[in-house]
Amino acid sequence: MALMEPVITNLSFHNYQPPVSDITQEVLTGLRNPQPTIHPKFFYNARGSKLFEAITRQPEYYPTATEKRLLRQIAPELCELMPSNMLLAEPGAGNCEKVRLLLDHWRPRAYMPIEISHDELLDAARALALENPDLPIHAVRADYTAPIEWPDEAAPPRLVFFPGSTLGNFEPEDRVVFLRRLRELAGDGGGLLLGVDLHKDAAVLNAAYNDAAGHTAAFNQNILHHLNDLLDAGFQPDEVDHVAFYNEDCRRIEMHLRCRNDQHITIDGEQLAFTAGDSFHTENSYKFTRVELESFLEDAGFVMRKWWEAEDPAFGLCLADSV
Repeated sequence: MALMEPVITNLSFHNYQPPVSDITQEVLTGLRNPQPTIHPKFFYNARGSKLFEAITRQPEYYPTATEKRLLRQIAPELCELMPSNMLLAEPGAGNCEKVRLLLDHWRPRAYMPIEISHDELLDAARALALENPDLPIHAVRADYTAPIEWPDEAAPPRLVFFPGSTLGNFEPEDRVVFLRRLRELAGDGGGLLLGVDLHKDAAVLNAAYNDAAGHTAAFNQNILHHLNDLLDAGFQPDEVDHVAFYNEDCRRIEMHLRCRNDQHITIDGEQLAFTAGDSFHTENSYKFTRVELESFLEDAGFVMRKWWEAEDPAFGLCLADSV
């Protein structure tokens, strides 16, 4: 059951954090794979969120700056297309920085940021509520990849704002399943504003995920710190190397943590051993074309209404309607 935490007059807080038992089984299932995997949602605790913000400010990491430029350009046109009776929902809202570019031009019925990191969500939602005292904000702490019973006061229709090309983190078999979940969140008469990273030169991609300042490496290693905090797992985060590269065959960036030495992990009484050279696969980031995206959206119950594209480096935003 969600716990309500009164905060500010126009801000309500809803806590749907999954129980530790669910997290334990998910992590163990991934680590038992022939190629051990850790879901990228575990990047995001308070430290991980700050590290990601640092990544977005690096000159090599183009997606955030490019998408923000594109959002500024299209916001007046986009917001003329949006009725005022819609709730604006943002899974993975982070610091709520990008949504401000929309709120400068459009006043939705209410705003619902959804984020797994408690501290980041509460800090960002409080700041936004104080800046916009006439805007009801329903902050939801949850794993947005799982089914959720949304707050009654956040009923559809909703415009789902999903920027940042996070869709690229989903495997092909999971991608349409997730988009269908976003279709359920949008509801009948709702829509989706989606940011996607597009195919480009491998050198640009490799540089973006291997910034010279080392923030991406620290962000990647932090996933092990987070699992130690959650599960007392016994990872040695300082004994792994960050590895990120563009996989041409799969058309995706892969991120791994490669063990320098043997590691012995214990989670919920189960012992797992990893040897030097083994890696934990922490993230994929697939790159798309507009044609591919239209097909995914159609399979999920959306139809693309509008497409905007930044050319260099290539990045796309699309507005899609629920059908």
